[in-house]
Formats: sequence, C-alpha cells, structure tokens
Amino acid sequence: MRLQNLPYHILAEIILFAGVNVTVILGNGSLSQNLNLAVSQVIKRKKVWTYKNMESKVDKILYWKWSDEVISDLKSVEEVQIFCDYCVGENIEVELKLCYELEYATDLVELEQLLHYLQPTAKLRLEISLATCRLNFLDLTQIRASFKHLRNHMKEFSITGAPMTEVKGEIDLNDFAETEVLRITRCRITGSLANCNKLREFSFEPIRGQANALDINDLPSTLKNLEINEYTFSDTAAKQRDNWPSLEHVSISLDEDPLPPAILDILQKMTCKETMSFDYSYEFGLTDSFVLALSQTTREKEFKLKLLSVYGFVEVPMDIYPSEQLQLRYIDSPHLVSYLKNIPYLKKLSITENYGLDVAEISKALPRGLEYLSLFDCEGSWDNADLNFARFPKLKHLNLARTGVSSISELAFPDSLEVLDLSGNGIDSIDSVVFPENLKCLNLSLNEIEDVQGVKFPQSLKRVNMSGNPVDPGSLMAKLESYRVEKMYLGGQTEVDLSNCKLPASVRCLSLIRCSLLNCDFGDNLVSLRLESCKLATGNSFGGSIRYLSIKFDQSPQLGIDLPQSLEELDLSHNAFTKVPLQVGNLPNLRYLNLKNNELTSAIIEFSYKSLEALDLSDNKIEHVQLSFPEGSTNLRQLDLCDNNLKSISLQMIGHDGDTTHNCLHELSVSGNLELAQDHIKSLIPQLPKSTKCLWADKSASERLRLKFFAVNYLIE
Repeated sequence: MRLQNLPYHILAEIILFAGVNVTVILGNGSLSQNLNLAVSQVIKRKKVWTYKNMESKVDKILYWKWSDEVISDLKSVEEVQIFCDYCVGENIEVELKLCYELEYATDLVELEQLLHYLQPTAKLRLEISLATCRLNFLDLTQIRASFKHLRNHMKEFSITGAPMTEVKGEIDLNDFAETEVLRITRCRITGSLANCNKLREFSFEPIRGQANALDINDLPSTLKNLEINEYTFSDTAAKQRDNWPSLEHVSISLDEDPLPPAILDILQKMTCKETMSFDYSYEFGLTDSFVLALSQTTREKEFKLKLLSVYGFVEVPMDIYPSEQLQLRYIDSPHLVSYLKNIPYLKKLSITENYGLDVAEISKALPRGLEYLSLFDCEGSWDNADLNFARFPKLKHLNLARTGVSSISELAFPDSLEVLDLSGNGIDSIDSVVFPENLKCLNLSLNEIEDVQGVKFPQSLKRVNMSGNPVDPGSLMAKLESYRVEKMYLGGQTEVDLSNCKLPASVRCLSLIRCSLLNCDFGDNLVSLRLESCKLATGNSFGGSIRYLSIKFDQSPQLGIDLPQSLEELDLSHNAFTKVPLQVGNLPNLRYLNLKNNELTSAIIEFSYKSLEALDLSDNKIEHVQLSFPEGSTNLRQLDLCDNNLKSISLQMIGHDGDTTHNCLHELSVSGNLELAQDHIKSLIPQLPKSTKCLWADKSASERLRLKFFAVNYLIE
C-alpha cells in the first residue's frame, strides 16, 4: 500500500513523527488529495512558522556560546515562498515569523524582496537586527515601503539599530495600529502610541541625545509588557486616567537617576495583581530607593513576582521574594544569605560581579530546585563551601567562571547538568573531576591546565573551550577523537605547536589562537575555521566542506596557505598583507571577502567568477584600485574603499564597464580618502546602476580635513 493512499490524518501523524519538511513535499509537484489534506493539517497544527536568515549561514565562532539559538522551520527564502503560496491557495491562515540579521547588503535586498512578495493574508511577525551590520548607510523608508501592504497584518515588529551604520528615516508608530508586539531599539521614531489599541508588548530604547521621547500618557491600556530606559519618555507628567495599562512584565534600564518620576508612575499606576516580573538596572550608584519603592508597591497591590532582576548596588534588606527566577548584580548586602533562605523554590539564580561574596555561606543557602545557577565573577573564599552540586537534581546550567574555585577535586555535579563554565579560575588539573553524563558544553578557558590524558569526558560532549590553557592541543585533539565534539576553541596565551595534528572528524567549527600550523589535517567535515595570531605554512589540508575562514593578526606580508575552493566567506582583515593574495580571485563559491586593515598600497584583483557579493578594502593605504570580473552582470552588491589614499575613482576601476556590469550594486563607499576630489565622487552619480542606494563619501573637502569620518550618502543629498 502506498503511503499517499493512507487516510490523511494518519499521513499527517507520519509527517510529524518523521520530521519531514513540508516544503519538500510541496516542491515535488501536484499532491494527491490525501497528501494535500495531510499537509494542510500539519501546517494548521503549528501556531507560528519561522524563517531565520542565519539558518543558512555558518557560525563564525566570534565568542563562546553555549547555544546557537537558531531554530528555523523554513530553511530558505524559496521555501518561504513555496509555503506562503500554498497557504494562500488553500486559504490556510498562518502566522509567519521572519527573523533577519542584516549583515550585508545581500540580506537587506533579500528581505525587501521577500516582503514585497508576500501577500496580505497571513499574520506577520517581523524581527530585524542590525547588530552585525556592515553597511555604512541604511534607509528605513525603503524597509517601511516594502511592508506597507502588510501593515494591517503585522502582529509583531522588532528592529534593533546598528551602532556603526548611519540610518535614514524613522519608524512611524502609526503603521502599527494592528500590532500586538512592538520593539524598537536605537532607531528614530515618529507618530504616537495613542492609536496602537491592540498593543500588548512594547519596548523602546531611543538613540541617546535625540529628541524622540514618548508621552507616557499615550501608553495604550491593552499593554501587558513594557521595556524602557530613562530616555524613553518625555518630561510630560502623567495625567489622571482610569485606564492605565495593567502590566505583567516590566524592564527598566537607568543611568542617571535611580527612580525618575516616570518610573515611579509606572510602579504606582501600572503594576497590578497580575504583575509577574520586574527587571531593573542602575549601574552607577545605590538602587535602594527603587528597591524600597518596589517593596512598598508589592505590599500595597498584593502581587507576587515570579522573576526579579536587580543590576545595581543594594544595601537595604530585600523583602521581595520571586518564586522562580532571581538575578542580582553588584549586590553588596550582608543580608543576602538570609534572603536566599526565604526563597527555597527558585528555578534560576544569578548572582554576578560581587567581589566580597561569602561563597561558603551562599553555597549552603542555595535552593535545591535550581535549574540554572550563575556565580560569574563572584570572587570569594571557597574554604568550607559546599561543593556538592549533585544535590541539585534538576540543575542544567552552572556558571562558576572567575569565582576563584581553583581546586575542583571536591566538585560533584548532577547528571542533569548540560552546560558547565569553569573558565578563568587558575585550575591546573581536571583529572579527578567526574563530569556528568549529559554534559554538552564545557568552558575551561583561561586556566592552567597542562594535561588531559587522564580526563574522562562524557560521550555527550558537543562543545569544548580550552583556549588560554598551556595544554598541548595535539594531545587534546587525540583525546577527543573518540567523542562527538562539534565545536572547539583552542590555543594558549603563548604559542603552541599544532603541526602534524589531525582534527577529530566530528568537529565542524574550530577557533585557534596563537598556534603554529604546519601539515595539519583539518578533515573533511570542518565548516568554520577562525585563526588569530597563528603562524601559517603550506601543507595544511582543509577538506572540501569549509565555508568560512577567518585569519587575523598575521604579521607575515603574504598569505602562507592555500585557500580551499569551497570557501563562501573569507575574512583576512587586521593583518600585515602588502599584496592581495592572488588566490582570492579563483574561489568559485566566494560571496564575502574582507581585506580591511592591512598594508595594501594597491588592489588589483582579477575575479574568475561572479559569485562575489561584498568586498571590503577599507582602512588600507590603497592608491590604485582595479577590479575585473567575467563578462555579464555580477552579483556585487557592496564595495567598501573607505579610509585609503585614492586620488581618483571611476566605475571602470571597480570593474563596471561595457562588458561587465554591477547591476546589483547597492552601496559604494569611498569616504576617508583625503585626496579624492568631489568632482570624482559626483561624476559617479549618473553612471551608477539603478540598484545603487548609497554612495558613501565625505561631505566636503573642508569637513573631510577637519573630521576624517564625516560622511554622507551623496544619492540623497
């Protein structure tokens, strides 16, 4: 009997149990009636379908992470389109959540095209992050225009501004009358919240020093979650009204005043019996005034918190007892131990950055039901402390980094533990440690561990950070050969020799610091490799799977290794290269190339393929640039030539001529070239392709000399 002949409800269960991607089924042509009904049922069962553009990108292992946090139902833009077309055709109402991290121009163009493509039928949740944006300029008006037809279906909108990107335009609050969740960070706004009558969650962090604060009186009564800082609201006093929001979750970040009037208004007028969590931060002084005000409010309104987070100095005794989660930072209270004894049912506890903590007494007062515990940067004496963490049978995450727990022979862990951080403690041996059988992530960086031969790691281990230890990486790799470790961070504070080493076959992401590499076998499964301050030589084998390679702080004048043909992103920034490596032009899959901050005096690059989308040549000493590409239209969208010594620039110099065109070019940046005349810059404007939205250059010669980094987009001036 063929599967598609089974009853549709059984087929639906099979699809769910097998974890089959429904877009794969939809992409295989017409469906039988049973299979069509089964797919429809599977789609309807899931409340929200998610696409994250980072799903298709490689982890660049910039820093230690215990979780990737990239869970995407749909794996590509094509799958999103197939999925949405099917739902429209079958009249299925779904919620689609798009999460975009705009790193390159490619991401921005892809997002705008996808939003234009979507039909106003499904409810849309849109998250945009510019945290890693490498664009010099971004036009919010273009993004707003791309979802204009979707405004009445926008259930959630979130945008995080970029610290290094000039952003034009504003987010108009009037666009979100139908929106339930609205989060805006470091972006200009216009309009009012007065018409946002369905808003349940609102978060706003304005750009510091810009006059775009909100009127606290415009907060809609429907609001349940509020996240703000002291610059969110104007000085307008709260008026009398009967329908203030009844908040369940409040998050407040302050710099100057620990209890400004607007915050007191929120405490007194907007908390209620349903208030469950309060997150408060004030890093520059005592928070006692807030703690006392919150304590009084909880008594008057008779609400009990599930979560309490206070980042700031507290001296007064605390009598607010959260039932599930407590976060304290900088707390300096002699009452802490007795306080903890009054909250025995906590699931998550974080006490961080307290240098006089009585660790011994704290360890004995910890609630037994903890699932998460962090004592990060709480240096104190561990003498007489209870090191038996096995007494917490539900504990999954334990952070003891920078706590001074150097002798760990007495440490005991529950088998439930999945994440363990012991970094920065001066630990010299882990031979006697019995690691829990379900441990997945282990951070032992910045210790004094020399040998791991006698260590028994658990078979469950997936991530290991041993960087900053004097351990021999070769012996560690040999030790981990029989394990299924996927991510490794290695390298010492002094140079270590990795010559003739073989990487465990399971490792997909590897970060190496201060290693000497000669004849290394990186295997066939490595996808991402980060090398910092490493000595490179020929003979290294990278296999055929590596997609991301970063080489930084190499003091050699030339690249000393052969580049793998599989590379999609190559970061050669912050080195001492005097010439562009010839190999970079012969990589058939290369999409992103970064040669920023080297010693280049010229950039003559012949690309044999048209795959390149972003090229960064900024912060060099380039006097002449000449790029060439194969005939036809290229994929180049972003070119950065800022802060060089260019005296002239033309489209021909960057490879745009009669036979080859950059018809996808989105941004061209030439600011910081002090001898580049404005005539050269302005002459580019009529020649630029229609796709170009930004020509980033210095505003005028006088301002260029006065302030090197003063630049504007010539296409909107």
